[in-house]
Amino acid sequence: MSQKRPENESEFLDRLAHFLGNKADLSNQELQAYLLENGIQPDELVSNVQIRVRAELKKARLAWQAKTRKERLEAEKRIESIAVPTAGKKALLQRLSAVLLGKGPGSPALAVQFNKLKALPEEDLRSLLADIEKAEKLAQEFPTAEEAE
Repeated sequence: MSQKRPENESEFLDRLAHFLGNKADLSNQELQAYLLENGIQPDELVSNVQIRVRAELKKARLAWQAKTRKERLEAEKRIESIAVPTAGKKALLQRLSAVLLGKGPGSPALAVQFNKLKALPEEDLRSLLADIEKAEKLAQEFPTAEEAE
């Protein structure tokens, strides 16, 4: 739950005092006087805190992006490492049959789909098999919420 940004310096000082645990219940004027007595300009303090908070938020966002980018690139490398089958059409159909039947042997819908595969050119079969194997590898590395439970 995020709070709205302070409207002005006074509201900022209220929040700062609350955050720091203002045990003495100083008013804004008393807090400003205390800061000035100790050589701290309230305007500069507000500005410095805002600058640092923005910088830290930016660093956190950039770190998250870098981590996600790194994980994605690593996953892509692992997926690309899967060899594209070079076998002939008959061997590709046998391998696709084994892969697809492993998903639900005896399924009439699966049998119909497999029969349609027989009509595909060898290059399409090779591409389909590579896509299935990559998808399976991804599914193993990144299970869905239901599978993770």
